[in-house]
Amino acid sequence: FALSAPARIIVEELQPSEGALARAVLDEIPAIEGVTGVNAAPILTYYRTLSTWMPALLTPSEVAELNAKFGRLYDDAVPLTTAADREMYEILAPDGRVSVADIAARIGQSEPAIRRRLTALVATKVDVRAVVSPKLLGLDVAAILWIRVAPGDIDRIAGQILDSPHVRYAAMTMGDHQLIVDVAVSTLDDLRRFLTEQPWAAAVDSIRTSPVLATYKRSGLRTDER
Repeated sequence: FALSAPARIIVEELQPSEGALARAVLDEIPAIEGVTGVNAAPILTYYRTLSTWMPALLTPSEVAELNAKFGRLYDDAVPLTTAADREMYEILAPDGRVSVADIAARIGQSEPAIRRRLTALVATKVDVRAVVSPKLLGLDVAAILWIRVAPGDIDRIAGQILDSPHVRYAAMTMGDHQLIVDVAVSTLDDLRRFLTEQPWAAAVDSIRTSPVLATYKRSGLRTDER
């Protein structure tokens, strides 16, 4: 995301090790022309990710018809066990609409075998979903919130924040602010009400709000929403 302030760009990176994080923060990102500073805030706990967000446009029964297992959090420790699993993942990652016939042809296995294995993966490890800009849903105002709370209140306040269908992402972080929240609403007045009229608002120490000006990547896919 490109933000108005205080940071101009915010990025979430999945680093395989502490050494990779150090190289990214100390060497790789500062080496990019135009970068004047880097601040890293490691994620300690995810409360909601974009893959588990559903705006309040469908009833619970309608959501269940679309995806009975929607909202589950996957266990990242469960590996893709075979070379075919990993190949299917690489094929589906850029385009989840690839047909079973195309996957079978590219991997060199039969369609029934691919269909059985893909069904098993979708049930346990892989989620095939659409990546949609909130603006297409009428949510024209997006913001990143950094929220400072007492350590003992983090889980309770995060639970209250998640009651809102406008919260697309929420996580506990290290640093001056314990919670980072991605919220998308229809109007600036809706954002004002979200920040001032929710039950959790009176229980936090402070909120720093940064409007999202542009999005360049969603769920691992490049985009250009300026």
